[in-house]
Amino acid sequence: MTQQPHDGTPGGSRPDPAGTRPQRGGPARMLLCFAGVLALAVVAAVLLVVTGAAELQTALVVVAWVMVLLSFGLSRWLTHQRKQRYLTLFPTLDDVRRGLDEDALRTVRDRDGVPQAVRELRRQVPGMPLTDAAKLVREL
Repeated sequence: MTQQPHDGTPGGSRPDPAGTRPQRGGPARMLLCFAGVLALAVVAAVLLVVTGAAELQTALVVVAWVMVLLSFGLSRWLTHQRKQRYLTLFPTLDDVRRGLDEDALRTVRDRDGVPQAVRELRRQVPGMPLTDAAKLVREL
């Protein structure tokens, strides 16, 4: 089998049917980070109003814009982290393929269709990008 590099699209943090499971991240981590940004925004708005630096409406607008920018940056950073974890664990599609039950996936694909086989593959390798999963299922 030849080594096929995958396209490097963002993946998650819970891959590997072979047993090496990195620390979980995903939606729970993103929600926790967002809650932290929201708490900072509330504190900033209160401080702006209490210190008299801005009226309530102005403080809310400023804090809202800052929160939007921080949330965007945080989301990009977390996505990059998930992608790097996936690429570290699975530099090529062949690395993913080694731990899979290809016969079972082929059976699901033939019986239920490609979309269901892709779902099953991503259940087995939760951090796998959709494009990689679809490509691997087509190659079975």
